[in-house]
Amino acid sequence: MLTALKAAGLTQDATGYDGSTIVLPTAGISIDHIGPIPPTVDIDGVQTAPGDARWHTNIRSVDALTASQLSKLSQVSPPPTIPYRVFA
Repeated sequence: MLTALKAAGLTQDATGYDGSTIVLPTAGISIDHIGPIPPTVDIDGVQTAPGDARWHTNIRSVDALTASQLSKLSQVSPPPTIPYRVFA
C-alpha cells in the first residue's frame, strides 16, 4: 500500500527524529490504515457480521484525485459490503 500511495504522489519520505526514514502524507491528504476488518461478534462470541481479510486504507483529500493518481491505487474488487463507517 505504501508503494502505491507514494506512486500516486500522496506520500513523501521524511527524516524522523532518530534519522530514520519515515513516510508522511503530502499536504491536503489524510491517510488511515485500517488493515483487515475482523468479524463482528456479540457478547457471547457469536459472529453477527462477517469480516473482510483484505487490507483497508482510507484516504481523504482536500482536492479531487486525478485519474492518473487513482490508476496507481489498488481498489478492491468487489468493493466491501460491510461498511463500518459511512461518510456523507
